Amino acid sequence: MTVASPQFLAFVAIAALLYNLLSHSLWRGLVMLAANIAFLASITRDPGAFLPLMAFLLAGYLAIKSVEVSKSERLLAVLAVALIVLFCWLKKYFFLSFLGFLDWAYVTLGLSYIFFRVLALLIDVANGEVEHPPSALEYLNFTLNFPTLTAGPIQRYQDYVASERSLTWAGAGEACERITIGFFKVIALSGVIGSLQKSAISAMLEQSTFAGIVAYAVAGIGLYPIFLYYNFSGYTDIVIGVGRFFLREYPENFNYPFSSKNFLEFWTRWHMSLSNWLRDYLYTPLLFALLRRFDRPGVENYLGPLAFFVTFFVIGIWHGSTVVFAIYGLLLGLGVSVNKLYQTIMIGRLGRSGYRQLGSNPLYIAAARGLTFTWYAACMLFFWADATELQAISSHIGVAGAVASFGALFLLTSMALPVVEIAINASTPDRLRSAWENAYVKSALAGVLAFFCFVAVLATSTSGPQIIYQAF
Repeated sequence: MTVASPQFLAFVAIAALLYNLLSHSLWRGLVMLAANIAFLASITRDPGAFLPLMAFLLAGYLAIKSVEVSKSERLLAVLAVALIVLFCWLKKYFFLSFLGFLDWAYVTLGLSYIFFRVLALLIDVANGEVEHPPSALEYLNFTLNFPTLTAGPIQRYQDYVASERSLTWAGAGEACERITIGFFKVIALSGVIGSLQKSAISAMLEQSTFAGIVAYAVAGIGLYPIFLYYNFSGYTDIVIGVGRFFLREYPENFNYPFSSKNFLEFWTRWHMSLSNWLRDYLYTPLLFALLRRFDRPGVENYLGPLAFFVTFFVIGIWHGSTVVFAIYGLLLGLGVSVNKLYQTIMIGRLGRSGYRQLGSNPLYIAAARGLTFTWYAACMLFFWADATELQAISSHIGVAGAVASFGALFLLTSMALPVVEIAINASTPDRLRSAWENAYVKSALAGVLAFFCFVAVLATSTSGPQIIYQAF
């Protein structure tokens, strides 16, 4: 059962009705647990496939209870490392192959997001940031929370508890609108854009002229980030809407990422729950550790870029253990670290006011947005293409074709993104905002989007594209 499917909506409707039937916390906890187990059961009918996942959850719970009793930093470090190794072993990272891997098919869907929740909870309990550590039932419902199981958003336990809200008729209507918009993004927009992107790459590999190769390469490489945005942000819209029927408010994951003026800002707008998690639990502790270790004048200007590089390299290898994903991580790390170094150098030369003045220049902003999009699109080549596809693309396009393609993509996005930004800003004045917030207008829009989703499902005989991030 995929999130962007009619079956999922029917499942949510039944579970939400039962959940809200009684207000007793035990009743709601048991209903949620039953819904989580039922959702897991829809993945496979083999009970043995869930044994490694259950073992990981048990190990995490025992670790949390251990640090709850003993606040030892050494114990926390040992247990955190043990959980990281167990996670990497279950995900079959190549550098642990000497330990041997389980040789039967078992469920890893959602394991990465469970890992983020468990590790954060372990650290926060040890640091005294969780006032009331979860019971076994609360722990299972937090880690196995079925709306966010497959691809997040990632949420700390204390934020999850604090996010509890009451459900009103108006809130239910807004939740339905959010779900409808999400379905439209996943089924209609990402479905069409994904097909165009695949067609462009196939056509590029069949081209014999330089101009044809470059044109289709620009389309194929440039469309993928847009496809992924609608695919993943549509999923996020669905689960945020669903969460409200279970009285939870999940964190936002996207905030107009293609409006970003640099690569660092991009990661404060794209997959924000992952970026925030890594900031809190990897980047900040690593930077502080480096500052304590290398306490020399001027060195701190280079420690920030180093911490950024390590953090984003980890993002790359989190997606997969192959060499391709390692290159993906290296490119991400290179992008953010060079961006940070550039900011440091420019502030040193121009001063903060001079750098802000440069950053307000419209031509500079346009070029910066185009460069940010182009670099991200280049990184994403190593996200969606495996080694065989990369070899075929690189051998066909050549060095000159690659330079021309990325140069053309940079020029195109530098001109197009300011137009998109103007359109976004033009749609948010008070008069237009009040019109969009009118209940009748919103209902009509939701109805139109729902109709398009229905037509798309009938036309393609499918529930729409898979959610890309559920693979991780």
